[in-house]
Parts: sequence; C-alpha cells; structure tokens
Amino acid sequence: MKFSVSRDALHEAITLANLASKGGSDVLSLTVANNKLALLGSSGNVTLALDIPVSATTDGAAVVPGRFFQQVVSSIPAQTISVEMSAAALAVSGGASAFSVRTIAGAQVNHIQIPAVDAVSVT
Repeated sequence: MKFSVSRDALHEAITLANLASKGGSDVLSLTVANNKLALLGSSGNVTLALDIPVSATTDGAAVVPGRFFQQVVSSIPAQTISVEMSAAALAVSGGASAFSVRTIAGAQVNHIQIPAVDAVSVT
C-alpha cells in the first residue's frame, strides 16, 4: 500500500473514525483501492466507515493503533502526507517529518453489517 493524501482530510477522517472506536478497541482499519482510502473504526457497538480520495500507486490494507496514528498525522506540518506500507509498519512522512507506525498483524476491526432495506417515506 502506497498513497499520498491531504493532511487535513486524513486527520479529519481519523478523528471521526476514532470516535466510533472510543470505549472499544483502539484500532483503525485502512484499505486503499481505486484511489480511495476506506477508514473503519468500531467499538463493537458502533461502526464508522469513511472514504477519502487519495493518490495511490499501490493498493493494500493495514490495521493500526487509532489514537497513535492520529497523533502522528497531526504532528506532520506539511499539507501532503505520504504513506507507504513495509513488512510490519507504515512509513508516514510529510515535509521534513517522518514516522513509523507499526501495523497490528491479525487484528480485525469489528464491522457491523447494515442490511439493505426498502426505502420508507413518512408524510
């Protein structure tokens, strides 16, 4: 997985996804496909999925510690952030800043499936 993204868009999405995982596991699922980053945070009772546009050169997926990843992103002063996955970590960089965020192998974010239903209108 390798992509670049607006720092502000990524920070806002991580902040919202972390709200869903509050009181539950402190992990975020990141999936990059078709120039879109899908972020998923869940406490087991509440699940929040967000999509943001990215410029991806390689698709992939990872699970990372949510609050630590948020702190890393907020510490980068550059407007564009680059993220690249290596064997067991994400290299997160922007401007002169560079961080390594360990991925969590074998972890899964609880995802609650919302069944499709017919539309209902109230008058």
